[in-house]
Amino acid sequence: MSLAMYIVLDHPEPGFDTFVDGKALASAADELNDLCEQEGLEPLDSFVGQSESELDSFSDDRRDANEDDEDPWAQDSAEEAADWWDAAEGVAWINAVIELIEENPDALEDPDGVLGDLGDFLHVLEKAQAARIRWHFAWDF
Repeated sequence: MSLAMYIVLDHPEPGFDTFVDGKALASAADELNDLCEQEGLEPLDSFVGQSESELDSFSDDRRDANEDDEDPWAQDSAEEAADWWDAAEGVAWINAVIELIEENPDALEDPDGVLGDLGDFLHVLEKAQAARIRWHFAWDF
Protein backbone atom coordinates (compact mmCIF):
# COMPACT_ATOMS: atom_id res chain seq x y z
CA MET A 1 0.00 0.00 0.00
CA SER A 2 1.43 3.39 -0.92
CA LEU A 3 0.69 6.87 0.32
CA ALA A 4 -0.88 9.49 -1.89
CA MET A 5 -2.20 12.99 -1.44
CA TYR A 6 -5.42 14.24 -2.92
CA ILE A 7 -7.55 17.37 -2.91
CA VAL A 8 -10.86 17.48 -1.08
CA LEU A 9 -13.30 20.19 -2.17
CA ASP A 10 -16.10 21.49 0.02
CA HIS A 11 -18.54 20.90 -2.83
CA PRO A 12 -19.50 17.24 -3.42
CA GLU A 13 -19.99 17.62 -7.19
CA PRO A 14 -17.83 20.46 -8.49
CA GLY A 15 -18.48 19.71 -12.17
CA PHE A 16 -14.86 18.82 -12.98
CA ASP A 17 -12.45 15.95 -12.36
CA THR A 18 -10.38 16.34 -9.19
CA PHE A 19 -8.28 13.18 -9.53
CA VAL A 20 -4.52 13.57 -9.22
CA ASP A 21 -2.17 10.63 -8.66
CA GLY A 22 -0.48 12.40 -5.74
CA LYS A 23 2.00 9.61 -4.95
CA ALA A 24 5.14 11.57 -5.85
CA LEU A 25 4.03 14.50 -3.71
CA ALA A 26 3.22 12.21 -0.78
CA SER A 27 6.59 10.45 -1.08
CA ALA A 28 8.39 13.80 -1.02
CA ALA A 29 6.30 15.38 1.76
CA ASP A 30 9.09 15.49 4.35
CA GLU A 31 11.65 16.81 1.85
CA LEU A 32 9.18 19.39 0.57
CA ASN A 33 8.20 20.50 4.09
CA ASP A 34 11.88 21.03 4.92
CA LEU A 35 12.52 22.96 1.71
CA CYS A 36 9.47 25.18 2.22
CA GLU A 37 10.41 25.93 5.82
CA GLN A 38 14.00 26.79 4.80
CA GLU A 39 12.66 29.25 2.23
CA GLY A 40 9.97 30.77 4.45
CA LEU A 41 6.98 29.18 2.70
CA GLU A 42 4.13 27.43 4.44
CA PRO A 43 4.89 23.68 4.54
CA LEU A 44 2.72 21.19 2.68
CA ASP A 45 1.41 19.87 5.98
CA SER A 46 -0.20 23.21 6.76
CA PHE A 47 -2.70 22.58 3.94
CA VAL A 48 -3.74 19.11 5.12
CA GLY A 49 -7.27 19.55 6.40
CA GLN A 50 -8.13 16.09 7.65
CA SER A 51 -9.30 16.11 11.23
CA GLU A 52 -7.47 13.95 13.74
CA SER A 53 -10.58 11.78 13.98
CA GLU A 54 -10.36 11.11 10.23
CA LEU A 55 -6.67 10.29 10.52
CA ASP A 56 -7.49 8.07 13.48
CA SER A 57 -9.24 5.60 11.20
CA PHE A 58 -5.81 4.90 9.67
CA SER A 59 -3.95 4.49 12.95
CA ASP A 60 -5.05 1.02 14.06
CA ASP A 61 -1.50 0.09 15.05
CA ARG A 62 -1.21 3.08 17.34
CA ARG A 63 -4.63 2.44 18.85
CA ASP A 64 -3.78 -1.24 19.44
CA ALA A 65 -0.50 -0.25 21.11
CA ASN A 66 -2.43 2.01 23.50
CA GLU A 67 -5.30 -0.43 24.05
CA ASP A 68 -5.26 -0.07 27.84
CA ASP A 69 -4.62 3.68 27.77
CA GLU A 70 -6.94 6.55 26.95
CA ASP A 71 -7.31 7.04 23.20
CA PRO A 72 -4.50 9.45 22.19
CA TRP A 73 -6.67 10.83 19.35
CA ALA A 74 -9.81 11.37 21.45
CA GLN A 75 -11.63 14.64 20.68
CA ASP A 76 -13.99 16.71 22.78
CA SER A 77 -16.59 16.68 20.02
CA ALA A 78 -17.79 13.67 18.11
CA GLU A 79 -16.49 15.00 14.79
CA GLU A 80 -13.74 17.61 14.58
CA ALA A 81 -14.21 19.99 11.67
CA ALA A 82 -11.74 19.88 8.81
CA ASP A 83 -9.76 22.99 7.85
CA TRP A 84 -10.59 24.64 4.51
CA TRP A 85 -8.65 27.13 2.41
CA ASP A 86 -9.60 29.46 -0.38
CA ALA A 87 -8.46 28.01 -3.70
CA ALA A 88 -6.54 31.23 -4.49
CA GLU A 89 -4.27 30.45 -1.50
CA GLY A 90 -3.56 27.02 -2.93
CA VAL A 91 -2.87 28.38 -6.41
CA ALA A 92 -0.41 30.91 -5.00
CA TRP A 93 1.28 28.32 -2.79
CA ILE A 94 1.65 25.76 -5.57
CA ASN A 95 3.07 28.37 -7.96
CA ALA A 96 5.61 29.40 -5.31
CA VAL A 97 6.56 25.78 -4.61
CA ILE A 98 6.94 24.98 -8.32
CA GLU A 99 9.32 27.94 -8.64
CA LEU A 100 11.21 26.82 -5.53
CA ILE A 101 11.65 23.26 -6.84
CA GLU A 102 12.75 24.52 -10.25
CA GLU A 103 15.43 26.60 -8.49
CA ASN A 104 16.43 23.71 -6.15
CA PRO A 105 15.80 20.41 -7.99
CA ASP A 106 18.47 18.58 -5.98
CA ALA A 107 16.48 19.16 -2.77
CA LEU A 108 14.05 16.40 -3.79
CA GLU A 109 14.64 12.79 -4.77
CA ASP A 110 12.02 12.97 -7.57
CA PRO A 111 11.60 16.62 -8.56
CA ASP A 112 9.99 15.75 -11.91
CA GLY A 113 7.35 13.55 -10.28
CA VAL A 114 6.58 16.19 -7.65
CA LEU A 115 6.38 18.91 -10.31
CA GLY A 116 4.00 16.70 -12.30
CA ASP A 117 1.71 16.22 -9.28
CA LEU A 118 1.86 19.92 -8.42
CA GLY A 119 0.94 20.87 -11.99
CA ASP A 120 -2.06 18.56 -11.83
CA PHE A 121 -3.09 19.92 -8.42
CA LEU A 122 -2.70 23.45 -9.77
CA HIS A 123 -5.10 22.65 -12.59
CA VAL A 124 -7.72 21.40 -10.10
CA LEU A 125 -7.28 24.42 -7.83
CA GLU A 126 -7.57 26.88 -10.71
CA LYS A 127 -10.93 25.34 -11.54
CA ALA A 128 -11.92 25.41 -7.86
CA GLN A 129 -10.90 29.07 -7.71
CA ALA A 130 -13.07 29.92 -10.70
CA ALA A 131 -16.00 28.11 -9.06
CA ARG A 132 -15.26 29.70 -5.62
CA ILE A 133 -14.87 26.31 -3.97
CA ARG A 134 -12.70 25.83 -0.87
CA TRP A 135 -10.25 22.95 -0.55
CA HIS A 136 -7.68 21.09 1.51
CA PHE A 137 -5.17 18.31 0.97
CA ALA A 138 -5.81 14.90 2.47
CA TRP A 139 -3.78 11.72 2.86
CA ASP A 140 -4.78 8.47 1.20
CA PHE A 141 -3.25 5.58 3.10
